[in-house]
Amino acid sequence: MAKASWQKPREHQERLLIEVIKKNGNTEYGRRFGLQEVKSLDDLRRRHPLTTYEHYQGYVERMMDGETNILTAKTPASFVRTSGTTGPSNFGGGDPVRAAELRTEFEKGFSGLMKRVWPRLRVIHSIDHYGNLAPNRRKMGQKYVPYCVDHLPLIFASSEAFICPYLGLKSMDVHGHVPLPSVVVTEFIKVEDTDQSQPKTYFMDEVEVGQCYETALTHEWSGFYRYRMGDIFRVVGFHENCPILQFQYRTGLVLNLCYEKLNTHVVDEAIKAAVARWSGVSLTEYTVAESPLVPEDSPEYEPNEDLPYYYVFLELASSQKSLTDEEKKAVDEELRLRNGDYDRLRREGSISHPRVYSVRSGGFEALRDHILLNTNATAGQYKIPQKLRSYSFFQIMVAQSWP
Repeated sequence: MAKASWQKPREHQERLLIEVIKKNGNTEYGRRFGLQEVKSLDDLRRRHPLTTYEHYQGYVERMMDGETNILTAKTPASFVRTSGTTGPSNFGGGDPVRAAELRTEFEKGFSGLMKRVWPRLRVIHSIDHYGNLAPNRRKMGQKYVPYCVDHLPLIFASSEAFICPYLGLKSMDVHGHVPLPSVVVTEFIKVEDTDQSQPKTYFMDEVEVGQCYETALTHEWSGFYRYRMGDIFRVVGFHENCPILQFQYRTGLVLNLCYEKLNTHVVDEAIKAAVARWSGVSLTEYTVAESPLVPEDSPEYEPNEDLPYYYVFLELASSQKSLTDEEKKAVDEELRLRNGDYDRLRREGSISHPRVYSVRSGGFEALRDHILLNTNATAGQYKIPQKLRSYSFFQIMVAQSWP
């Protein structure tokens, strides 16, 4: 079924849409928005607006209160929050013998840890929120995993039911994920149009290799129609006639002190380029915060600084030290090279230079533990925040940094 849908994606998308309308067209939402009049993908694009969660919030709340036939004809089995907000973590019983074995291995250090803990380990399937696929194993790196273990992101998935498998280089010439045309109706918005509320969209057979797009989904289970995900993908090729997607960044994760709007893709590239200029180190993790996050009673607040600025926290492999002024300056220079507005604001004196910290080994594990303990995030959905939105998160990173 998947192979047939990849060969004729438009045909399978049309068929899926008709099935969705047939099942949900007579719901309260379906009647209100005239879904039963939608007979094709082009009809959907003409008749129904692009949407965000706010469009559905009232309907979802009514369904959570027990009302039926609102967004979906079928009563939902569960309601899922996205991106690590599904509730407190669960704890199970421990194995003292295994715990003692693990403690012994931890005391030896973390280099090659996974192969020592699981000697027969051959493949790791993990969450990869950077979009770095098999060749780029920065997230695990030599610190935990030896090169004899493959690191494969077998699937890209979201709570909104966007599911794209990773087929491997035996099936594709490039690394990426392939959407399933028979599972979710997908539209694509050009990245340059994402600031518009109702931009033009493109279907799977209309996208171009090399272009970046935001995705919008229509799906039976969620009851969402033309729902804007906020995820930006680059089309890097085609499998059969279906686009191969590489995740780039989320539109909501934007750093902005004035009007420079640094998206996480630009920040990621700048930080990697800056670290590449330094001798004998490689990047393990990073996160960034905006100076207005820090209150005036914080030890990190600078009363003599009138300009806003960024805090950049870096964990570096093979380095246990503070950074030199020249190393810190490299981060600012690489950001200026990649964002003209940021460069202009720096030249005009509207933004101060970033404050760059070197984080001790294990610092990001401390952040993870703090977030899991103090928020609704679960271990299975946890992703390192590339932008710190809480002052308590900021405090953790400062405490874990070298002076």
